[in-house]
Amino acid sequence: LSINPNYINAYYNLHALQIDNGELEMALESLKKIILLNPNDVDAFFMLGMLLDYLDDKVKSIFYLQQIQGKSVLIDARIEAWNYLKKSAKNKLILTGSNIKTFKGVLC
Repeated sequence: LSINPNYINAYYNLHALQIDNGELEMALESLKKIILLNPNDVDAFFMLGMLLDYLDDKVKSIFYLQQIQGKSVLIDARIEAWNYLKKSAKNKLILTGSNIKTFKGVLC
C-alpha cells in the first residue's frame, strides 16, 4: 500500500489478515476503503455487511447489504446463505479471513 495506496487487492488481503488476527475494527476500515475506491464492488459491500452483522451492528449491516441485494442471483444467494448459517449455528460463528472457511466451519 505504500507503493500504491489505491490497490484494491491489497486491501482485500489486509482485511483478511486483520480478521484472522482479531483486528475486526481495522478490517472494517479496510473494507470501507475498498468501497471508497470502487463504490460498485459488491463483494466488499457483502463482506462489510457480514462483518458488521457478526459484530452485532444490525442497522449498519442491513444498510450495506441492502445496497447490493437484488443486484445478482449470486449476491442474493450469498446473503441468504449467511442468514441461514447464522440461524443454523449452535454457537456464534467463527469468523476467519476467508468466507469459505467460515461456511466450512459451520457445516463441518
